[in-house]
Amino acid sequence: MYRPSKYTQHNDTLKIFSHIFNNCKKHRELQIIDFLKENFSDDGKIINLKSNKEIIFDWEVRYKYFSNGDFAFETLGQFERKFNKTPPVDLSIQSDKQNKHFLVAWHKDFSISSKQKVSRTTDSSREIGDMRTTKYFRIYSFEEMENFKNAISKCLENNSFSFKQDYP
Repeated sequence: MYRPSKYTQHNDTLKIFSHIFNNCKKHRELQIIDFLKENFSDDGKIINLKSNKEIIFDWEVRYKYFSNGDFAFETLGQFERKFNKTPPVDLSIQSDKQNKHFLVAWHKDFSISSKQKVSRTTDSSREIGDMRTTKYFRIYSFEEMENFKNAISKCLENNSFSFKQDYP
């Protein structure tokens, strides 16, 4: 994480998200195991307890540009460094600043875009690096967790980790 000042809020919101996910009555076989210790790689995994299939995810709270379920852009960006992790991250999950909505994007859907050089502010400096974007993301409210779990179940069942096929 490039913003150590946000660790507590990051972990607290991830715990809330995991609790809601794990207590959703739909697809009880899908559970989140969150990694609350910073490893600079991933933040947790969604595991199907019956099949043992896993999805590694990255969690982020958006403090800008995503508020009350409204995302300010048509595309979602992700730094290239997020794609070179071991084990590889499959899914990006980002909460709005109120922690009432979240957006999700499969890393496979970022891979179809070309890289762009960008910079952003961190706690101590500016990060400059390559970024990829995708328009294939979904936004859910925390109250729609059942719909999210349906999508995850479908992706695991079909071994298709992409939202691209669902868009016109």
